Amino acid sequence: MSVELEALIDGKRTKSAGRALEKWHGDMVKNTRTSVRRGLFKVMVGYLAATYETLNQKHRGLKTGPTKLARRTGEGMTSIAESIRVVAIGNDIVGHIGGSPIMRIHEYGTHGKGGSLPDIRPTRSKYMTVPLDAALNSRGLPIKKSAKDWNWTFVLTAKNGNKYIAQRLGKKKVVLLYALKKRVSIPARLGMRETLIKLAPFWREQALKAMRLGVQGKAYKK
Repeated sequence: MSVELEALIDGKRTKSAGRALEKWHGDMVKNTRTSVRRGLFKVMVGYLAATYETLNQKHRGLKTGPTKLARRTGEGMTSIAESIRVVAIGNDIVGHIGGSPIMRIHEYGTHGKGGSLPDIRPTRSKYMTVPLDAALNSRGLPIKKSAKDWNWTFVLTAKNGNKYIAQRLGKKKVVLLYALKKRVSIPARLGMRETLIKLAPFWREQALKAMRLGVQGKAYKK
């Protein structure tokens, strides 16, 4: 007497139950992996987008300071948004966020004479002209393209030895337009790495949520 076992898998009847179960298990694993990867992809996109939004909110002032950047043309922050990339490599979801070269300088700061990011120094003259408030418009942008474009200017040396390009208005009024610097140090003030670390716990939980939903065959939603 012979006995045949049949299996009904996904609505299809087959007499090879063992092979059918193996195929069903393989398909289930594949579908689960795909669902999990899709969820993790969305999490990574959300993580990097949230990092950009946090930085964008932080650096919205009109003046640049030790810990904040002024919002001028907006090109720097736009370069961060445009740098966001998320790709799937094998079983890994890899994200990238960066920005323009100047944003890299603001992230890491300059380091004196050495290193990959030395202090900024003039290349064609003895001094650099750093615009002061009187030489900037309401958006924090230079009013003139160059210090040479201003009339009635002269070099003023303060008692502490600092030098400025000043403008004489009338007989008594003098306005400081530019500071003359032999080198300029830029502090690390963008805060991208700190922001990524600060936001990581929340998005780590979102990743776990995406994996749980993926195993259940459900789509991830924040």
